Amino acid sequence: MMFMIVMFQLAEVGPDSRGDDVDMMAMFSKPSATTWFFIEGTLILLSGLGLGLTQKRPPESFTKIFMWSLHIGVMGSGTDNAASTFGIISGFTRYAAFAAYGLLSVYILGLSARAPGVCDANTYVPLQLSVQLLLNMLTGIFVWEDLNRMNGKSVQSYVVTFVVIILSVYVASPSADLVDSIVRWRLWRTTNLSKEVASSAFGKSILVLVGSWRNVQAAPGKESEDAAREALKHTLSIGADRGIISSQELVDLAVNLYKGNAGSFAASAAFMKWVSSNPYLNEYLTHDPTFHQSLLDLLPESEIRKLPQSLVPVNTIELSDVPASSLLRVQGS
Repeated sequence: MMFMIVMFQLAEVGPDSRGDDVDMMAMFSKPSATTWFFIEGTLILLSGLGLGLTQKRPPESFTKIFMWSLHIGVMGSGTDNAASTFGIISGFTRYAAFAAYGLLSVYILGLSARAPGVCDANTYVPLQLSVQLLLNMLTGIFVWEDLNRMNGKSVQSYVVTFVVIILSVYVASPSADLVDSIVRWRLWRTTNLSKEVASSAFGKSILVLVGSWRNVQAAPGKESEDAAREALKHTLSIGADRGIISSQELVDLAVNLYKGNAGSFAASAAFMKWVSSNPYLNEYLTHDPTFHQSLLDLLPESEIRKLPQSLVPVNTIELSDVPASSLLRVQGS
């Protein structure tokens, strides 16, 4: 409701219409316009490169979602503003603009149809809309001189209206937690569990848990099992408190471990399957494949054989010891 109210308000607090007597060449040749066009072109190239570099990342990756949102948002803003010139231009120029607009629109529609399949749609959709809306406002300021057509209206109210629109889209999308995404991005950059570097309490608890698994592997017995049990409890408690592990995921882990009936708190195939189903933990294993391999090294061969093909590198176990039908490869390799 707030979004709709503010959108209607935009017509009252925004600049007056441009009219049909706009000198488009003069508008486009201004230093502010050419600089803005250069920035948009650079954003298209960088975000296009980002699409390729992040294609193997999970759908929940904020970097991946942002690249898709930025790429489509910049081009969507371009077509929005290009369409507003159709009433100004004429002759061959108009037909050429129609053709370019049509081709670019097909490309944008193709990407827009694919984006929800490779990105978390709950985060992608509001972020892409917000990016495109912001770019439209900046294009109006730097290219069309919208601020010069305010005719006594408050510029602050105009800018704040856009801010409210973007925030209403953000608030109406509970899955679009920008702060959480930024925090996770920082953690990925400051954490390297394969080198025993952790910047959060949860990361440090994982290092303690992995250390207890190594002790079980090296010296099986009641003392090492008890330590592993306490380390697992501590890690799961912190994960649940921080919202990294949901109550349903805890239930799934308990069921999987019970079904395995291994009688040990050491690393197991059931635990690795559970980790791969958690978006947060699975994203970290993708970020740090060396740590992923170190976890697999703690599994007995009997447990490795229980894992699906997507979770274990082929070099984790000797090929001569495994049936051809059980050869496993790294996910995405």
